[in-house]
Amino acid sequence: MSLSSYTPSNDALLLSCNVNLVSRGMKSNALHLTLGEHGYRILDFALYLYDKPYTVPEEYSAELRIHKDIVVQALGINQSNTHVYFPITEDMTKKKGKTWAVVSLLNAEDKVAATSNILINITS
Repeated sequence: MSLSSYTPSNDALLLSCNVNLVSRGMKSNALHLTLGEHGYRILDFALYLYDKPYTVPEEYSAELRIHKDIVVQALGINQSNTHVYFPITEDMTKKKGKTWAVVSLLNAEDKVAATSNILINITS
C-alpha cells in the first residue's frame, strides 16, 4: 500500500532523525526513547541518499522493524515526499537498552527498495 500524504497535528511532538539510505557519508542520528513511551510522539525521518534529500516514489510504502519481530507501518509522508512519519507504539518501547531498528522503503510489489539502520536507545 503506497504512502499517503500526512501532516502531523500542531500539537504533535515530533522526534526528528536523519536517515541515510546509503552507508557512506552522512551518518543517521541515534534516537532516544523512554521505556513505556508511546502515543504522544511521532518519529519524523528525513530521508537522504548520498547526503542529498531523497524523494520517495509515490507508489512506495514504508515500515519500521524493531526488536526483530515488531513491524510498524508508516503514518504517511510529507508533501515533498522526503519525510516519513511513524507512530511510537507500546511494543516498540517495552524493552530497555540499545537496539537497532530498520527503516525500509518497499516498492509497489512490496519488495525492499531501500533500507537504513537506526540506533534506538530506550532508557527508564
